Formats: sequence, C-alpha cells, structure tokens
Amino acid sequence: MPESCIQVPGEYRSANRTVVGDAADQMEGEPVSWLGWHPSVRVLALLLTAFFFAAAVLQVILMANLTGSPPAETQVVTDNIMASFQFEYDRWPIELTAQLLFALGFLALGGIGILLSRLAAALDERRSLAAGLFVGTGLLGAASSLVWIGVKPVATFPHYCPCDLRDAELAARVTALDVGSSVSLWLTIGAILLASGGFLLIVGLGARAGMSRGWTALTYVTAAAGLLAAVLGAFDVRPASDWLAATAAGLLIPIWALWLAIRAPKLSGPGTDGPEDAADQPMVAPPVL
Repeated sequence: MPESCIQVPGEYRSANRTVVGDAADQMEGEPVSWLGWHPSVRVLALLLTAFFFAAAVLQVILMANLTGSPPAETQVVTDNIMASFQFEYDRWPIELTAQLLFALGFLALGGIGILLSRLAAALDERRSLAAGLFVGTGLLGAASSLVWIGVKPVATFPHYCPCDLRDAELAARVTALDVGSSVSLWLTIGAILLASGGFLLIVGLGARAGMSRGWTALTYVTAAAGLLAAVLGAFDVRPASDWLAATAAGLLIPIWALWLAIRAPKLSGPGTDGPEDAADQPMVAPPVL
C-alpha cells in the first residue's frame, strides 16, 4: 500500500495529515456551506424584515378598508353575498401580494430558526428541538397562505350560473370560503405557536452568542405577542387578534430580524464560522515528513 494513503482503524492517514476519530466520516459525509453561517443569517434576516413588513402594510390597508368602503347591506341576502364577493374580488390583487409575501416570510423565518439552532452545542437538545419547531413554522405558515390563495379567488369569482341553481351556488361558495378560512386560520395559529416556542428556545443561545439584552427582551415580547394573538384567533376575538397579529408581523418581527442582521457578523458559537468553532474542528496531526 502506498505511503500516501494508509488506512488504520479509527483514523485516516495521508502523506499530509492525519485525522483522528470520527473526523474522517465528518470530512466525507458533512455538507460544506458555500455561503457561510453569518452571511446566511444576515441575508435571511433582511429578507424576513422586508417580506413581513411589506405584507403587514398591505394587510393593514385591507383591514382598514383604505381601498374603499364595503357595500352596504340590503334586505336581500343573495344581493348582499354577491356584492360582498365583488368587493373582495376587486381588491384580491392586494391580498394576493400580501399572502405571497407572508408565505416567503414564514419560509425565511424557518431558515433563520434552523441557523440559530446551530448556536447550541451538538449534544444540546435545544439544537434539534428548535430546528424542528422552525421547520414546522415555515411549512405551516407558507401552507396557510397557499390554502387561502387557492380558495378565495375561486369562491368569490363574481360570475354565477344564470339559472335556478344560483342561490345554491352562492350557498356552496360561502361554505367553501368558510372552510378555507378556517383551515388557513388554524394553520396560521399552528405556525405562530411553533414560532413562539422556537423563540423561547433560541433566545438564550442568541444572548450567549453575542446578542444584546434589548434583543433578548424583544424576543420574549414577540413570543408573548404571538401566543396572545394565537389564543385570540382561536376564540375568534376579532378584530383584536387581527390587529395584534399585524403588529407582531409588521413591527416586532421586522425589528427583531433587522437587529439580528446587524449583529450577525459579530456572533460566535458552535455551528457558526466564529472562533468557538475551533473546538468542534477535526483533530489534525502535524504533517508527516
């Protein structure tokens, strides 16, 4: 066997270096990040800030009826339904944009959570638990928006059967809209609950990595606001739940994410590119002469 490649149980030895223990497996099986931990956190945090802030602004425009007042109710139920469908369909482009931005924002939040979970040591249970919570946050949040995007424009399309079945069609559309709204709501509540739990898990990791006390306090406030909004939404306490969710999405989370983006280059810890990673690097023996 050539001297340049000698296989010994428990180590991989070459003419240039020797890697002891499980380091050989790590070299062969662990993916290499082409972007790096710090730039990845910063990019995702900036995207999250932009997505959630823009989506929340559009949502507030819709909630405050800044695009126009809803139609006045009449004594004819079917006329009220058709007028409401026309009103919602006319402003659907704004809502569609908001929902797409929310979906992208939830995915970005999930990615940030996965990266921040790596601030925990490899054997720290918070690492896998926080990553799992934020994966669920991203998937449920995006699914919530996509469900609503799939249901609402079809249910509110302002063209109906010119026949005796029009009233039955309207009733079926209202039912479909209610079902889609309920599914979307509970997916959002699930995403918020998972995100709140993830925030509580990573707040200590962020503080240890170099985030300030102000960011730590903001993380707790954001998690509490999310939990309260989820509870109010579950009990259909509107419009309080809607305005609280808009405040969290449009102010608290963007400020939290922007703060993280600014401080990201200075963070260090296990799983990052910082100085504390030295303890986790493979043991390399001196060159073999």
